[in-house]
Amino acid sequence: MKKELRKKYREIRRNLLNKEEKSDIICQKVMSLKEYKEAKIIALYYPLMDEVNVRSLIEDSLKDKRVALPKVTSDTEMKFYLVEDLNNLMKGSFGIMEPEETIEIKDFDLMIVPGVSFDLNNNRLGNGKGYYDYYLKDKNIYTVGVCFKEQLCDELPVEENDKVMAKIITD
Repeated sequence: MKKELRKKYREIRRNLLNKEEKSDIICQKVMSLKEYKEAKIIALYYPLMDEVNVRSLIEDSLKDKRVALPKVTSDTEMKFYLVEDLNNLMKGSFGIMEPEETIEIKDFDLMIVPGVSFDLNNNRLGNGKGYYDYYLKDKNIYTVGVCFKEQLCDELPVEENDKVMAKIITD
């Protein structure tokens, strides 16, 4: 079931028009959140081509927050490392731009999470490797899922280890 849903929503995302404009709207909405304004340490992600482009959010955050991006460190694990400049990233696992292994950050005020789809109950369908679910397993971090409105659905199948987002933001 999840495999078919991933295929469906990846196709929807791939065919969307105006992704940059929609991404800007989403980033502006995140920046207007009380949780974002108050956050001192924020976890973000470096966007893949079809994902919500959060580069402007990363750049805004770098002005007055500590920013960490994920780096895949094993088949089941990712860690977040401090980023001070986007020019210091390198291509890593799955072709994703990743930070150097500098200072690992483990505690965040806010985490912005990508997804293939989200539902109306704030459940997330990821890429299928479980990195975010595994990472968030025993942590209490305020999580905001970001996606284009076309990636929203009424209900996703949920498993015990799937983490529910605190909030979902779309364009």
